[in-house]
Amino acid sequence: PPRKLCWWPHPRSRRWIPPPPGTASPPPLPCAWWRLLCLFSKKAIDGGRTVIVVLGSEEDSNFFCMYFIFPVLFALESLTRKTKFRFLTVPYLILVFYAILRTGSRGGLAAILAGVLAFIFLAIRSPKARLSALLLLLLVALVILFIVLPLLPEAVRQRYSPAQIWEDQGSGRFPIWSYLLTQVCSDASSLIHGFGICSTIPHMTAAGFQNTYAHNQWIQTLFDQGLIGLFLYAALMGACFFRNLRRNPLFSCGLVAVWGFSLSLSLYTHKQYLNVFMMCAMSFTPPEMADLQKGGTLLSQPFLPSREPLRKEEGD
Repeated sequence: PPRKLCWWPHPRSRRWIPPPPGTASPPPLPCAWWRLLCLFSKKAIDGGRTVIVVLGSEEDSNFFCMYFIFPVLFALESLTRKTKFRFLTVPYLILVFYAILRTGSRGGLAAILAGVLAFIFLAIRSPKARLSALLLLLLVALVILFIVLPLLPEAVRQRYSPAQIWEDQGSGRFPIWSYLLTQVCSDASSLIHGFGICSTIPHMTAAGFQNTYAHNQWIQTLFDQGLIGLFLYAALMGACFFRNLRRNPLFSCGLVAVWGFSLSLSLYTHKQYLNVFMMCAMSFTPPEMADLQKGGTLLSQPFLPSREPLRKEEGD
């Protein structure tokens, strides 16, 4: 499963167990796909903002920040376990947030922070562990504020000021939202069933906008599919969130970050966005306690509720 890319399949029960004792295993913080991304990518500077070019294609700064959803959550998860790599969490998070800040993506930064706060308050059940996570987050914030921010280019640093956000109208998003909401609310039938998929393209082109999408998934869905589609989309997101809240809260927290991204992006076909929904739709069952004890690698998971052991399969 994606949460444990370094784990091995159980030979009979079709579940996953940690590597045997003594087996070399890299720390859980960097994901395998992230390593591949770094091997076949490079960065370019655009107006002081850092963008990444993957296999010849330039990644949008806002979408690029979505790659950090689960690396950040996995790092926080490692704090709840007594692993020897736990001390790397603080410098790792500082580096990750430095990379996010260099993109100049204000919506991306806010979305990642929303996922972090969701993890602290929803996934960590122990009040003591929750307080420790909040103190760690405060430490990272102070380092970023007084050490990391001064290292950023002036143009990028100014993007995070409220005055700059109001001056550039959210990078031109505010007029787009106002226009689309006015258009869809002025037609009763379109308000119910929308104008059709990707119908923002002809409407916004005719109105003289250079951008042809809503840059807000909720407004995009309302304009394209009306209140019916908006209700179905909200129901999908709610079902994915509550389905995993008790057994796999990390996935629910990842969905909170996606919700944050959806407030400033249209996400119809983007891969990172679809990955989170697919993870929330799948069922991942952790190994039985007996399997962990037999392997001698019992891991404590204080933020997860206790679960009843699975039934033994025939022939075991």
